Amino acid sequence: MRSMATMRDFIHYPILMALFTLISFVAMIWLIINARGVARLFARRTNDLEPGAAPRGVTASAGAVWTAIVLFVLGGFGAFLMLYLSGERDRADMIDADRAALNEPYIPPKR
Repeated sequence: MRSMATMRDFIHYPILMALFTLISFVAMIWLIINARGVARLFARRTNDLEPGAAPRGVTASAGAVWTAIVLFVLGGFGAFLMLYLSGERDRADMIDADRAALNEPYIPPKR
């Protein structure tokens, strides 16, 4: 009987990398669409950023912009973390060429 999946088994699913990537892309697209809100958030007298006039006063709030920035960064870090951790699994599944025989079937190592 197999026990419940541990965190080590869970991090290797490619769906997690796809989910983190999707979160990062959606946040990036939202930030591009709401560029006026980003410019308003970072506008200072000493730089060249100026938020343009928004149609009918529709702009993103500062909290929404910060939330999108945090989701963008965490989504990117999460995707890279899943990519890094999946490398361990690839090394464990490689065939040992010294022990391989032409007439014997490959039996993967037990985890």
